[in-house]
Amino acid sequence: MNLHLSLRSSAASNRISSRIVQDLTPSVLPSTLTSFPSPQHDAATTMYRWETVPLPAVLNMNVYDETSSTMRVSWEAAAGATGYLLLYRSINASEPQLEQEVRVAGGVTNTQLVELIPNTEYSITLLALHGESTSDALEGRGVTLPLAPAGELRITDVTHSTMRLNWDAAPGAVRKYMITYKPEEGELKEVEVNGDVTTLQLTSLLSQTEYDVAVTPMYDEGPAAPMLGTAITDVVPAPKNLQFSEVTHTSFRATWEHGAPDVALYRISWTKKGENNFKNPRDIVLPACPGLSPGPPPGGTCLEHLPRKASRRHPV
Repeated sequence: MNLHLSLRSSAASNRISSRIVQDLTPSVLPSTLTSFPSPQHDAATTMYRWETVPLPAVLNMNVYDETSSTMRVSWEAAAGATGYLLLYRSINASEPQLEQEVRVAGGVTNTQLVELIPNTEYSITLLALHGESTSDALEGRGVTLPLAPAGELRITDVTHSTMRLNWDAAPGAVRKYMITYKPEEGELKEVEVNGDVTTLQLTSLLSQTEYDVAVTPMYDEGPAAPMLGTAITDVVPAPKNLQFSEVTHTSFRATWEHGAPDVALYRISWTKKGENNFKNPRDIVLPACPGLSPGPPPGGTCLEHLPRKASRRHPV
C-alpha cells in the first residue's frame, strides 16, 4: 500500500511539499493525522505522524448445537469483509490432528463443522478476509459430545436352537449394527444389519449352551458402546406321543411325533422292563442330513445337524 502525503514545511514560506510513503502494511487503514513541534527544528516546522487501525475483524463468535460429530459456529459480520476463513483442530484427541479450514463468502455468518471426533475439544480460529488481506483472529473453542450410551438388549423366545434379539435404537445416523454371539467353548460369529433394524433372530444354535451376545451401533466416525446380553438355549424337546404296534415274539414297531422341526437324528435303544441297561443303540437319521438317505449314517451320527446333547439326553 502506498500513501501520498502533502506537507506544509514552514509557516513563513507557506511552501507545500509532497512525499509518497511506500510499502505500508496492507492490513491497516488511514485514521487521523496529528501534528506536534519538533525539538530538532525551528518553531515554524511541523512534523506529521501517520496513525493506522486494523482491518475490521469478526466479533462475538458463538459455538453451539454440538453433537458427537458436528458443531455449528456463528459470528457477527465484519464491516467490508469479502469472506471469512475458519481454522479448526482437535486439542485433546488421542492422536494429533491436522488443522483444517472452511472458507465462506462475505454474506455468510455461520457454518457447520462436520466429521469431528466424539468427546473432543476443538480450537477454532476465525478471520475476516478483505481481498487478499486478513483481519486479526478471533479465537474460540468447542467440545463435541460423547457417543450416546448403550441402550438395552433384550433376548426373548429362546428355544433349543434359536433366540430373538430386540434392542433400543441408537441415536443419530447409525450406519449399521454389528451383532456378535459366541457360545461357551465355541467360535465367535458375526451378523450385520442396516441401521434402521432393531430386531434379529439367531438360528442354528447349540442346545443347552450359554451365549454371550453384543449389539454394537456403527457410525461413520466409529463404533459406539455395545449393548450386551446373555442367554442359555433350552434342552432339545423330547419326541412326543410314543406308541408301539405290530408286536410279535421278536419285534415291534415304534412311532412318535417330532419334538422340534429341526431334529435331524434320533437314537433308539431298548432294555427289558425293570432294567436300565440299554443295549443295541440304533441311530435313525432323518432326510434333513445332506447327502444321506434315511437310515443309519456312516458311524451312526449326523452331528453337524444334530442339536448338541440331544441324542444322549432323549433315548427312546
